[in-house]
Amino acid sequence: PRTFIQLLRVNQKIRQLFFPAPRNSTQPDAFDHLKDQLKKDILTDLTLVVDNHRIKCHKAILAAFSHYIERKLRKNNSSRLKIKGVDYRSFRLLVNFAYSHKPFINGRNVEGVIKAMQKLEIRPLEDLRSFFCMVQVEGSLGVLRYALRRYNHPLAHHACGQLLNAFSKSDRTACRTLKGSTKSEMMYILTSLPSYCFSEVTLHILAENWCNGRKGDA
Repeated sequence: PRTFIQLLRVNQKIRQLFFPAPRNSTQPDAFDHLKDQLKKDILTDLTLVVDNHRIKCHKAILAAFSHYIERKLRKNNSSRLKIKGVDYRSFRLLVNFAYSHKPFINGRNVEGVIKAMQKLEIRPLEDLRSFFCMVQVEGSLGVLRYALRRYNHPLAHHACGQLLNAFSKSDRTACRTLKGSTKSEMMYILTSLPSYCFSEVTLHILAENWCNGRKGDA
């Protein structure tokens, strides 16, 4: 149908807006406008039903964000779509991200969110750099633990990289988060990335800070 062809054209533009290019000075205004449209129920043309909760949104936005939703809309361009096998809270967080592009994944929600992303085939999960745009600095340790439990070393390495990168910039949140790691986690963080990624001085300071922060646990 003609309306769906128009939807796909908009879809391509929105993909360019989202991934994988970093945000530039014009993007925050675009995301704010999209968020405002959602809040005021302007031009919403899709109702998603998850766990008996209804979420109004825009087809073009969600189709650009999820392969699964795009495929469903291609087969049946309906104004209502029921999503099964996904936790409502995790799904709500993903919809919020689609409209705000602000990091939200932390140690408490990482497992449910990744499960929902896999079910919905969320596009950032295909590119770990894009995925970590969704992860708060303090959530990186939770992602690391999740990845290690599942032997997902590429995901674990990116989590280490985000933590170390923030720590090297004297990020206080990263410092607090790293002090909460266990001895085995700290050893993994210190040895998982190639030596050229971070200087020996940075790694030495990290190890020293971690030891000092753990003295009270002895």
